Amino acid sequence: MRCDHAMRSCDAIMRCDAGRGVRNTIALSPYPGLVRVDDASSILPTLYDPVYALQCMPQSVVVSAESIKGIAREVLSALIGGEEDMNDEQSKLARQQFRTAEKGSLTIHPLVPGMCKGQTNPVMQHRSTKIGEELSKMLKKSFAAARKA
Repeated sequence: MRCDHAMRSCDAIMRCDAGRGVRNTIALSPYPGLVRVDDASSILPTLYDPVYALQCMPQSVVVSAESIKGIAREVLSALIGGEEDMNDEQSKLARQQFRTAEKGSLTIHPLVPGMCKGQTNPVMQHRSTKIGEELSKMLKKSFAAARKA
């Protein structure tokens, strides 16, 4: 469940509770994207899975470059290692996993912080999508997992 800035999810909780003939649930959004519910009627465990979606991403790496193609190259290097990492065990393992993965099994999901906050057109989404497309092109050259099944 996500409560966006317009508090639609909070309203949904209140309507659901009222529809059951009970009016003892209070849903508030004290901050954008955060829902606070006093759930005296215990409707949440049966109807909703209240999880906030601004997640942490383990093993993230910061990359930078001047162009979309440059950033895609840096991401690829971070994923499977560059030429200087050819003998690195972690890079070898990553390349092997990409090689042995089923055709079409790789999906790239470009994310920007605003997407996790419920923004409809977050800043840098278009650029992130272009980087994802470029990265996909690069991966398709070497790994069947990146090609359509």
